[in-house]
Amino acid sequence: MEPLALELIAAPLLQNHDVRIVDLKIEGDLTSEIIRFKPDLVGLTAYTMEVPEVLAIANTIKTLSPEIVTVIGGFHATMFPDTFRDSRFDFLIRGRGEFQFKKLIETLEHNKCPVSTNRCIDLNNYSYIPEPNELIWEQTDTILPARNLVERYRARYNLGLMDRCYSLKTSDGCPFKCVFCNVWTYYGGKYYASPAPAVVREIESISGDNIIIVDDNFLFQPKRGFEIARRLEQKGIRKRYFIQSRPDTIVRHHELVEAWKNVGLTMVALGLDGFRDNELERWQKHSHPELGLKAASILNDLGIQSLGEFIIDTDYDRNDFRQLGRFINKSKLTLVQLSILTPLPGTILYTQRRHELTTNDLAKFNIDYPVLPTRLPLSSFFNAIANLYWLSYIYPPALLRRLRLGRFSFLKSLKGFFLVSLIVTHYKLQSWRALFNRLK
Repeated sequence: MEPLALELIAAPLLQNHDVRIVDLKIEGDLTSEIIRFKPDLVGLTAYTMEVPEVLAIANTIKTLSPEIVTVIGGFHATMFPDTFRDSRFDFLIRGRGEFQFKKLIETLEHNKCPVSTNRCIDLNNYSYIPEPNELIWEQTDTILPARNLVERYRARYNLGLMDRCYSLKTSDGCPFKCVFCNVWTYYGGKYYASPAPAVVREIESISGDNIIIVDDNFLFQPKRGFEIARRLEQKGIRKRYFIQSRPDTIVRHHELVEAWKNVGLTMVALGLDGFRDNELERWQKHSHPELGLKAASILNDLGIQSLGEFIIDTDYDRNDFRQLGRFINKSKLTLVQLSILTPLPGTILYTQRRHELTTNDLAKFNIDYPVLPTRLPLSSFFNAIANLYWLSYIYPPALLRRLRLGRFSFLKSLKGFFLVSLIVTHYKLQSWRALFNRLK
């Protein structure tokens, strides 16, 4: 997906500065970019799993040109600024960065020394004292992302079967307190939502048809959801939307989902997470597996595709994998995504189980690799995930059922088959690698 946070930070700077966004997930030659562009300042953002990479990037930048000012921001930097204390970064922005970043640049432009605060830390003169109930959010409804700065990458911003996607963020935070999630801890359990007129204005500004709304629970405020849909319908704006939602929101607000279907809602990622009550209770989901099944059924009846998101507990044995497979195949979910239970720093789960971690390599905290001990041998664990994807998608009875539920064209079905085959191959390779390492 496109680097929406960088686009938002870049937008207020365009009037007085020459700004370029380099998406290093697509374009790997940073050295050439720096030589061509000759920047005065480089800002980077990173999730936990990307921290080792951005530390290396900062080192590369300073080696090429020591006078370039380097700035880091993002989730991990906000929650754990000490990580970057002895790095090659000069400044660290905490929380929403649109105004803080602009303020830093204006200060540097006037050859002034920025005063280190908890929102903008001078890493060369480090000072940070955590504050209770600290506010790291700012209202930014008036800022439209500088999407033009990444348009050269647009053909690469795809989500599954949706091509040339545009990302849209209309809210921050979450009022729910799931133990594996750091979104609510990042925002202190608060939820901030842009008003409906601002959301519609931004949708109007997007030239493409495929929009990924990256909010963790877009329809959490039903009144706002209805108002956005009503305004879109009045203006005759119809696009293809992908949103994320809790299953209980779909079940309780059927009419809201139908209103969004009328303006183009195409797919909903359902955070089922578990398929048994004891799992959901342990993870403080405040939900039930049956709600996930009912939500998938409601979406299917409306002709909306559903992506069921499940967490694979590292404590699963072969029987657990079989039970999850049966749960998936009795559902009306169109698609399935499996993530490995990961105690991300900043979560309750991390506090509870950090003593069990099998590695401190942050690059492996990517929900694709177990950092907790697995009940099954590691090779069998990866193989079970590969088989679960196979049985959920490619196994002939499951394939026929998903083709019927998903209403995909033949070409999109072939593309989907290819993508899932890549996922299965990935986990099979992980399994073989783990077995080889075990036998060494």
